[in-house]
Order: sequence, then C-alpha cells, then structure tokens
Amino acid sequence: MAAPDSSRARPRPARALPSPPPAGPQIVPPRAAVARAFGIALRELRTARGLSQEALAAAAGIDRTYPSLLERGVRAPTLVVVDRLARALGISPSHLLERFQAALDGSS
Repeated sequence: MAAPDSSRARPRPARALPSPPPAGPQIVPPRAAVARAFGIALRELRTARGLSQEALAAAAGIDRTYPSLLERGVRAPTLVVVDRLARALGISPSHLLERFQAALDGSS
C-alpha cells in the first residue's frame, strides 16, 4: 500500500475559540475560595474533637503537614483525602462536605 501524498492533503478547518464567560455575577467560586472554605470546615471539625493537626494526619494516614495546608486553603483535597479525613474525624464524608458547603455559603 502506498503512503498518502501529503501534497494533496487538505488543511483542517480552524476550531472556533470558546465564547467568553457571560458578564455578571460569577457562578462558580474561585478555587482559592473553595480551598479556604474547606479549610474552615476542617479546622472547626478538628478542634471540636480536640485533635491536633498531627493527630488528625496520623489517624487519616496522610502527611503530618497536609492538614495545615488544607486549613490555610493552600491545598484542596482529593476525594480520597476527604474520605480519609472524614473517617479520622468519626464522621461521614457527606457530613464533612455539608460543613464545607456551609462555610462556602458563608464566605459569599
């Protein structure tokens, strides 16, 4: 089978650029606000149980510095980490996310 002749290849049509977001209020909160709200919820739940960040990290099986990064909003957790933190706090992941949502709604 012969190789296709590249001199006869048609150029691909240009892709349309995505439309800019509509003006007006922002629907999705910025990533930093989301991370801060999760950190607020995590700190409230951790301190209510009398746990240090290091004790929480040990119970959740995560690096000892990670709770501090989460609580300060420097990092945002994965779903696996949310599950580990919730179980270490003795609550369901949905309860942790409900507290996160309340903190997010309060920061708006």
